[in-house]
Amino acid sequence: MKILCIIPARKNSSRLKNKNTLNFCGKPLFEWTIKISKKIKLFDKVVVSTNDQKILEYQKKYKKIFFLKRPNSLSKKSTPMSKVIEYNLDFLKKRKENFDAV
Repeated sequence: MKILCIIPARKNSSRLKNKNTLNFCGKPLFEWTIKISKKIKLFDKVVVSTNDQKILEYQKKYKKIFFLKRPNSLSKKSTPMSKVIEYNLDFLKKRKENFDAV
């Protein structure tokens, strides 16, 4: 069974501006999620789905993590997470990457 981990990291949080890139104990908040996902040995692939250019630049640091630029149409406060997941799966499917679970 192939398992995909998707880390959603939208740029403009409605309650706390740029929440995902704020420093938390020495690292941006989203980076803590990446570190934990790397420790979980169940995932075949980890994808950070974001519309934030600052976050996309971390792909140089995390070579084994796939960073996917999310379109602005899927980066709104009202966008359901199911649409984000669907977009990620469709993108990966076009690259001949299929998963059994997310």
